Amino acid sequence: MNRFLFLIIPNNCGSSILYRKFAELQNVVPLSLGSAKPRTTGYRTEFLEAEKLIFHIFESQADACMPVPAYHEHHNAHAEQLVPGIGRIWASGEYLKTLTERENYDWPRIKDLWQQNWMSHPEYSASSILTTKSPTSPSWARMLPSHFDNARFILSIREPYAMCAGIRNAVRGNQGVDIPIETCVDHWIGLATLQMENSETIDHSLVLTYEELCRDQEKARGKIAEFFPEVADVDLSVMQDRGKGRVKLLTRREKKTIGSRLQPHLELLDYFGYAIR
Repeated sequence: MNRFLFLIIPNNCGSSILYRKFAELQNVVPLSLGSAKPRTTGYRTEFLEAEKLIFHIFESQADACMPVPAYHEHHNAHAEQLVPGIGRIWASGEYLKTLTERENYDWPRIKDLWQQNWMSHPEYSASSILTTKSPTSPSWARMLPSHFDNARFILSIREPYAMCAGIRNAVRGNQGVDIPIETCVDHWIGLATLQMENSETIDHSLVLTYEELCRDQEKARGKIAEFFPEVADVDLSVMQDRGKGRVKLLTRREKKTIGSRLQPHLELLDYFGYAIR
């Protein structure tokens, strides 16, 4: 019987690298565009995220069976809901409501499409562990247990200062747009709220912060081994904490702005082991 491993990890938290390393395990099958499982380090395009598979199948968001920010970024649909870089900034404002409403998802169809992709993989078997991830998964993670039996969930998040700096730097580099730091921290607050609720309500879930995965890998692997022994051999050595470098990109004023915006949400910081700087 297949089991499922869902990586409930938002953008700018190392999810692509972690997904790749889980997918390299012999007993794990990811969503994929390729006809074979890549074994090198230079293949990011071979592996598909959960929502990106939907993006490749359907010609427009109107025809799709789940909300996909990439559609909005490329086709400018529902522009009134968006901010620049919606692929990375979605956990606050009106678009979050779109992502969290069950009526916007056709889960039987989604499951069928994912299942077809997994089963088409040359290394698929009835005992394979089937995995995927998506930056927006924290918004729909609580819908998954009703449709996927025998599933496990790894949840993660990143220190807010480093994540805010990373998001802004990525959007600036990819799109030439400067996002206000306030927008970035509001995104983190929305993410942290979702992840705390996910952790409290989803059975068979494990929380590992980005920092745990990068700084204390022996302990992180021990937690993974206890949680899901079949994927205990995952290689975390490629996970590198670039948080300090990211935070150096922030000005003193921006750090103060982040701190003041986080102040009303100390319970989120405490929950994940973070603090205002």
